[in-house]
Amino acid sequence: MRTIHVNITGMFVQKDCKNGGVQGEGNATQLHITFDETWKGYGKRVIWRNAQGENPVAVVLIAAAAAGTADTLTYDTPIPAEALALPGWCSFTVEGFQDAETASAMFSVRDVLQVMENDGANSPAEPTPSESQQILDAIAKNEEAVGAYAKESKSWAVGGTESREGEDTDNAMYYAQQAEASRKDASESAKSASVSAGSAAASAAAAAGSKAAADKSAGVAKDSAILSQSWAVGDTGTREGENTDNARYWAQQAHMAAGGGVVSFNGRTGSVMPEKGDYTASDVGAAPDGFGLGTSAIYTGSPDCDLDNIDGSGWCVGIPVIEGFSFGFSLVSHIKWNANYAQQTAYLTPFTSGPASYNSVIRRFKTNGNWEPWEWVNPTMKIGIEYRTTERWNGKPVYAKLIDFGSLPNISRKTISHNIQNVQSIVDIAATTSNGAIMNDMELAGSNFTANNSVIVCQSSVDQSSLTAKVLLKYTKTSD
Repeated sequence: MRTIHVNITGMFVQKDCKNGGVQGEGNATQLHITFDETWKGYGKRVIWRNAQGENPVAVVLIAAAAAGTADTLTYDTPIPAEALALPGWCSFTVEGFQDAETASAMFSVRDVLQVMENDGANSPAEPTPSESQQILDAIAKNEEAVGAYAKESKSWAVGGTESREGEDTDNAMYYAQQAEASRKDASESAKSASVSAGSAAASAAAAAGSKAAADKSAGVAKDSAILSQSWAVGDTGTREGENTDNARYWAQQAHMAAGGGVVSFNGRTGSVMPEKGDYTASDVGAAPDGFGLGTSAIYTGSPDCDLDNIDGSGWCVGIPVIEGFSFGFSLVSHIKWNANYAQQTAYLTPFTSGPASYNSVIRRFKTNGNWEPWEWVNPTMKIGIEYRTTERWNGKPVYAKLIDFGSLPNISRKTISHNIQNVQSIVDIAATTSNGAIMNDMELAGSNFTANNSVIVCQSSVDQSSLTAKVLLKYTKTSD
């Protein structure tokens, strides 16, 4: 299986290959994803979309079970067939969440992979399982570990599993039987002592000897009982490690591995499961209401939620004004490392004006005490609007602008000005036509597009004057 290595550091994505596969493939290429410590403790999933941004498929990231020692910051996940159904640039969005509902994403990063065209891609690939089926498959992988705990528990409790040497004479039941046998010996010895005492006139010395034997047998019985308790439940102080090497301990381990909850808690015994009210926020070191600001989300109109001067981590609700754009209801996540470094991510909905649309996301960072400009994680791509994105080219921010090219030429050359100021380097160019064709590697069904720091040029080898085109430019600027 081919492997693409992906490193996710905070909200930055770095990959060693842009080629996701060939149209029609499925689960032939995998992503080896490595997260930094920012993502530790978060549930994670990948949402794939095809080259048209459609047919989303969610893949839950579940580390392989290895007796509780699995690395939760490294995952291998195959690229599903749905993302490779169409040629072009498919996308994947990695989400991190802590709530029971995956819709409450705390982290979200996005990137794209190229899908090469395949003329023979006609047979449907195996569909990607649902999220619930993926989780059930992961649970099934733990059955072997659960069975091993249950078998070891039985071995220490009663033996008969053939899993370790001498288990039939080294378990709780065996030592309990030994204790019972010693008790019977002691009882018989005591009776013998009584008979000897009744014959004291005949042999007082014999009676004294019988009593001594009875006392010795009673001592043996007591020692056997203590040893039996040690192997059954521990807490006798007679052997090293007895509290983690007894039948009760291994039974509890098997019980918890099987998902049955703790053995006893808050006066409840048996298969105890968590209940509401078992813990308070202070018990687990959490802020009230679950917000890092110590309260519910604060409106930006409040003095307590000045986006440039938030003291803490948490959420704000309000109307941020970003480069002259107006938005309606928006949710802003603020993550503070210290006074000089922080990150804000805003999830936007439209208000009255500007190029916003539902599910737009913007982000900015505070570095050395200064806020950097807002950048678009997923620009809304309105014609004629310049967007500063979260992408980087040679260390510089990448901007994106969608331009109406108008009609395509008739076996000729057409040049238009893109009216972008301070262009340094054209990073990427893409175009679509009114008949739905998509440019691939600078070619668009007989037309070739190029661009420089002032114009866009289309050279056509056929008559395409009946079509119009929109051109997406990505570029860096001399002003940065």
